[in-house]
Amino acid sequence: YGQKGVPSAGFTQAPSAPVEKFEPAEFTDGSAFRFKNVNSGLYMQLENGNAANAANVQQGDLASAADKHNVWKLYSTGDGYYNIASYLGDGQTYMLDCAAKKADNGTNIQVYQSNNGTNQQFMFTKNSDGSYKIRTRVSGCNSAVEVISAELTSGANIQEWEVNGEKCQNWILEPVAAEPPVTEP
Repeated sequence: YGQKGVPSAGFTQAPSAPVEKFEPAEFTDGSAFRFKNVNSGLYMQLENGNAANAANVQQGDLASAADKHNVWKLYSTGDGYYNIASYLGDGQTYMLDCAAKKADNGTNIQVYQSNNGTNQQFMFTKNSDGSYKIRTRVSGCNSAVEVISAELTSGANIQEWEVNGEKCQNWILEPVAAEPPVTEP
């Protein structure tokens, strides 16, 4: 056998995940979207509409098209990855962020000031149904942004988890017309 993870070949490591082939999706730099979870039908949003360091990200209802705490802007890093900025504040300071630069299952997704780290870079890959996976660069694209435990309720947390084929890891990108960023009172 001679492959990593096959005990008969003298290896003791667990087998690595199968190599999945995917291509990064491309978007216009600065384009704005709402991310609707395929499983729950709810939107990724800032908890309490708060754009601040370590502000939590959850899923919730779309109460009105005027809601901006669930709008995200994409900024290309030039290599297939994007920084995903909250539309709140100035629309480019608070980025989607894998907490503590971790790639572990269950790592919280939050927003944090831009730091140019791999924990703030994401690759969108298109699924056969037209939805997207939002893969985390910090995990080598082996993990995706998902709704915790495939929950269907408003307020359920958003986390990072290894890609597993579940619908809670799939997102519909709904374009939002460009408007000036919203500054908090």
